[in-house]
Amino acid sequence: MYTGPWIYVHKVESFLVGTPSDSPPITLIHEDEPAKRLGFRAGIVGGLVLEGILFPVIDSAFGHLWYEGGTYSVRHKTPAYEGEVRAVWEEAEHTLGDARSIKFWLENKAGEKSTHGWASLSKSEKKLIPPWERQSFPTLPTTDEDLIPEFQMGSSRLPFQVCYTIDEMIKRHDRFQGCNWWHRVASPWGQPITTGFEIVSVAYKDTNYELNYLKSPTMARLRTPMDAGHDMVIYRPMFLGQTYNVSCVLRHKWQTERSVFFVHEYTIKDQNESNIALMRTYVAHLIKDLKPAAMPDKKV
Repeated sequence: MYTGPWIYVHKVESFLVGTPSDSPPITLIHEDEPAKRLGFRAGIVGGLVLEGILFPVIDSAFGHLWYEGGTYSVRHKTPAYEGEVRAVWEEAEHTLGDARSIKFWLENKAGEKSTHGWASLSKSEKKLIPPWERQSFPTLPTTDEDLIPEFQMGSSRLPFQVCYTIDEMIKRHDRFQGCNWWHRVASPWGQPITTGFEIVSVAYKDTNYELNYLKSPTMARLRTPMDAGHDMVIYRPMFLGQTYNVSCVLRHKWQTERSVFFVHEYTIKDQNESNIALMRTYVAHLIKDLKPAAMPDKKV
């Protein structure tokens, strides 16, 4: 078992969820008082902030080969609050087609765990199996009720492009205390590359998201989007300063008593149409008319 350094995580900069016509006022899930009204102890730390601590673990465990045939899966099962956390990881049993696998989690100084996941290194690109196609992958639930009928499974959003710069990488790595020179100066492929963190962040680069989702009439019944997790396979590295094409498809959706979940699949390709990565994002939206008293403290 290996442990990383203690890192102090701050609540990320709040982002608006909802519309100005909301009543009560717009909820900011990362601020203390609005989060407490939803049943949390305080404002929660964003899932992407937590995942930023995990990708150095993958670099340490697998080296550069992971960027030529790696798999990643993570879930945020409980909220995390501002304070010190560290990554813990250990070798895990690997499945057919994998050369090695690790499992990891984050824990705070009280021993509470907030994020769980695993990563693997493929024996070859031809045997790269996405998490959702593996036998161990849990069956996703389905529900008869549908608060958002206009968003049908299989529907596509408009494609968009992403291009990460060296300035963005330096700013992020200063925040997370990462100093791997592959992502700042040069890499085994020559020019510097993004981390897996930037790849799972492509959804936040989608300029169509607000137009297609947040302004939808029925989305007014939901609030407070939260990262529930990511699954990903990476075929080849993503270079800084290069533009990549991204397409998005809604693969699954379901709802529970308190939340509605979306599963979007993102395909990232370079300008030659070569596959860079395939990713699925899991986002939970709290149902707006849910009474705060019904929200448990430890479940998202």
